[in-house]
Amino acid sequence: MEQQDKFGRPIHDDVFRKLVHYGWALENCGYVEHGGKPNLFVLKIGEGAFYADMRGTKEVPIWTDPLPLLYWRFDEHTPEWKQRRLVKQERKRLADAGCPTRLSFHEMSPPDGLMVKEDDGYCAACGKDFQDKGRFCSDECREKSDQTETTSE
Repeated sequence: MEQQDKFGRPIHDDVFRKLVHYGWALENCGYVEHGGKPNLFVLKIGEGAFYADMRGTKEVPIWTDPLPLLYWRFDEHTPEWKQRRLVKQERKRLADAGCPTRLSFHEMSPPDGLMVKEDDGYCAACGKDFQDKGRFCSDECREKSDQTETTSE
């Protein structure tokens, strides 16, 4: 790791200590620091790769928010519901390992952000793993959810 952001600006000691801690947690989770881009960590998975970026951006300097920016590149054949599931699982795994992450504004924003939708192949009503797009595994669960929403209003 280097004690500077990707623009060559120095990172204060206190912030850099946090980054080193996150780097250690990332390495313990199987991430590898990119050879040509210090402070960028990569984890290759069957469906693509995750990136944990601690270099900062023009919009969010690393000293403003030292949490690693998590982003990904999935194979074009990986359905969106599975991509969301993989991102949620990876964020939880990293947080449990002592490395909470942040997502980009783009990924959290309509209409194209991956994380805008909630469907991840688990039924929102019963929790069944139905591994498909949509929020419900059946019409029965959809109706049950509609009834719950109607009675709570």
